[in-house]
Parts: sequence; structure tokens; C-alpha cells
Amino acid sequence: MYKESVTETKKKSRHVRENANKKQKIEKNLIFNKNKHRTQSTTKKLNASEELLYIKNQWTNIQLSQSDRIPYKATKIQQGIFKKDLFIGTLIRKARIKNKNNNISEIPLNYIILIDDILNKKANNYLPGNGKWIAFGQWLSMKSPIKRKNVIRYLKSLLNNNNSINNFLQNNSNPNSLDEIKEFEYMVKAKCIVNQNHQNLVHLEKLDDQDAITQAAVAINDYYFHTLDNASHRSNEFWERFAENFGAFARNNTLPYTSSNMASTHNTNHQECVDKLILTLKPLSDSINRFAQNYYNDFYKKLSQLNWGPFAPRSFGIFPMISINYNIISKYHLDKNDHKNSLAFLVVLGQVLVFSSRFLKNGNLKVTKGIRHSIVYYVHQDFFKELRNFNKKIKENNDKMKDDNDEIQDNDNEMKDFNNDINSNRKTLNTVTKRQTSMFIKANKKRNNDNIIRAKKGLKAEDNLLNIKY
Repeated sequence: MYKESVTETKKKSRHVRENANKKQKIEKNLIFNKNKHRTQSTTKKLNASEELLYIKNQWTNIQLSQSDRIPYKATKIQQGIFKKDLFIGTLIRKARIKNKNNNISEIPLNYIILIDDILNKKANNYLPGNGKWIAFGQWLSMKSPIKRKNVIRYLKSLLNNNNSINNFLQNNSNPNSLDEIKEFEYMVKAKCIVNQNHQNLVHLEKLDDQDAITQAAVAINDYYFHTLDNASHRSNEFWERFAENFGAFARNNTLPYTSSNMASTHNTNHQECVDKLILTLKPLSDSINRFAQNYYNDFYKKLSQLNWGPFAPRSFGIFPMISINYNIISKYHLDKNDHKNSLAFLVVLGQVLVFSSRFLKNGNLKVTKGIRHSIVYYVHQDFFKELRNFNKKIKENNDKMKDDNDEIQDNDNEMKDFNNDINSNRKTLNTVTKRQTSMFIKANKKRNNDNIIRAKKGLKAEDNLLNIKY
């Protein structure tokens, strides 16, 4: 019996050690490693030959398609806002104004066929007969005499020139203006709104791990106030926008790299704070990944096969990156750098809001009480090699090969020296810089000045700015 208990004890000890080692290995893969990962500036130390080798051997992806935005399931699926809906809404508002009657709530069914005709036909072969068109013109309170061609011309003009329709359907509208919004879809309970092709427009659900949400909220709040209290720990992004980007990036660069916030390039003394935050967010990231797998499995599978190579950690599952907004409200904007077939996963107040960030304007309504932080999980289009143009690097490398009479060695051994002496440009700050304490507010398309002042002071939404000195 004694031998058996000793054996069992040894087995348990071995399992404990194995689990501890496994946990340590996972944690190392989640946070920045100065001996392995690279920031943007240090990737530029590679020559064209090395960059092309990295692109070929280390960086892989599968293109996203429109069908990847189709939800497998949802608590409630609702057909979205289509051009026809917007057009009908516009006509009803016009009729209310002209008739001075706010009780008009729908267009008579016998006129819907005429609306379909206007929407679907580009040529001038509209439905024959004057009766219905003239009656529709009368319903619209058009001036007499009413003729078929005048009704058609009016409807086409209204369709083509109406801002509320075009602003919704086109990307070139003013992203900061809500002037054309006439009504809101107020979503509180779980719901998924899709377009005509059943693709996600916006999807609200609760996450499956409330403890992870609470843990993340506490961690972000602690990080926010710690950074406010320790000025030398403030990155430019934190102090000027109150948003930081963590993880892998590929924007404005040939190769993927670790974001400056993730690597704490402004002050290595802050690295421990970043690492602690990222590790604490892991349960939330796991919950978001489970959600993506359950509801958008094709999207999940493809992103899980996205491999950006050794220059950045894989901290957030299938997602290369996250953005954290600290006690700040975003103006309405389009995320034009996101992949057109990707989805953004916004976490706030214990819920996840999934939406097509490339095409759907997103922002925050006013917070009336307390302090609110939010996290967004997403992927930029720059991670998909098919959407990039590497011709300049190929030419640069070919020119070098001609000069050197050399060839690229297509061998993984060529990668072995990539991580030597790579992050010597990271700074350590023991004193505070002027930029880290300046109360000057730069113009920002996504931020309101009053909100930035609140964030700099750590104020709640209900605190009165008039009593604050700055």
C-alpha cells in the first residue's frame, strides 16, 4: 500500500509539473518575447531576399469569402435593412410631411409593385397604364397635372438623390455625421440582423463565460487607472486617443510585426503591465473564439489557418489583434482597413456585438453613467497576401541577385538568424516626457474633446466637466 501511494504521489507530482510547464509555454506564446518577436522598425532590418523568404515559408492564409459572414445559428435572425425598406421609409416620410399627417405608416399594397419596378429596372420600360401611376402620384401629393412620366421621374430622382439611402449604402458618406439617421433599431435581447444574402450585418449575443467578462473588466480598469497614475507608462496612443492596439499588425509594412503597444516600445518598464493585462484577457479571448466557432464556423476555420509567422505572438486565438478603448466614446466611422469579408467582435457590458466593420458605420452612443471600456477583436485586410502587392520587393531582390550573381536559398535554415539582436531600439523611461503629461488635445476624427478630457482625468460620465481644472 505504501509503495502504491508513493507511486500515485509521484504521478500526481509529474502531472502538476507537466501542467505547470504547459501553462508556462502557453503564456510565453501569448505575450511579447524580445528574443523572438519583432516590432515594425526591426522587421525593416531584413533585406528583400529575407523578406520574400518569410512571405513564402512563414506566412500563410486562406482568403475570406462573403459566405463566411453567414451565421450558422442565432437566437433570433431578422432580415436586415434593404434598399427597398429605406426607399419606402423615405416615401412615407415625404407623404407625412406633404399631407401634414403623422399617422401615415405604410404604402398601399397596390403601389408596392410600382416601387419594385423603379428599383429593379434600369431601362425606361416601366409598367404600362397611367391609372396606377397617377393614383400613386396623388397619394404622394404631387402637384397637378399628374402624369405617369412625371411620377416615374420623381421617384427615380428621389431614389438617386436621397442622402439617407445613399449614406447607408455607400462608403463615401461622412462617417462622423448622424444627421440623416431617422430611427434606431434598439437591440437589448439577443438578435442577428442579416442582409438579403443572409450575411451578418449586426449580431448581438451574450457570451458563455461571465467570470471571464468580469475578470477582463477588472483588469482593464486596473490597467487604465495604473497608467493614469504612472505617467511614464503612458503610450502616445493611450494618452492622446485612449485606445491601444495589441497583437500582430501588418499595416504600412511588408511583413507582419508586433504592435508597439504590445511590445511597450515607449517604455520597457511598462512591459510587465501589458503582459499582465494580456494574460488576464485570455479567458475572454477563449470565449470570443468559442462564439466565433459556434456561430461563424467557416470564418473561424479560415482565420485559424492564418499564420503570420514568428514576428508576433498569437495572443487572441484566431484574431491577430485587439483594440481596447479606455473610458472613451467613438464617433461613428467605417473601419476601411478591415477585410471586406471579415467580422469585428466588440465586447462591452457583458455582451458581444458582431458586425461587418468594413461596411457598417460603428461608434458609441452617449454613456450616461459610470466608466465604460470596450474591446474589439478583428483582422485587417493586410494579413491576406493575395490582397498585397509585393512586386516592388521582388524587383528589388531580382536587382540584387543580378548584382551579386546570387540566388535565394529556399531553405528554412535561412530563418535561423532572423531573431538575433532585433529589439535594441526599445526604450526605458525613468523620467516623464512632456508628451506624456500634456493636456493639449489633438484633432481626432473618432474622438470628442470633452470625452478625451474625461478620460485624461479618469472621470465618470456623470461627472461635471465645468468643475474640473485642466
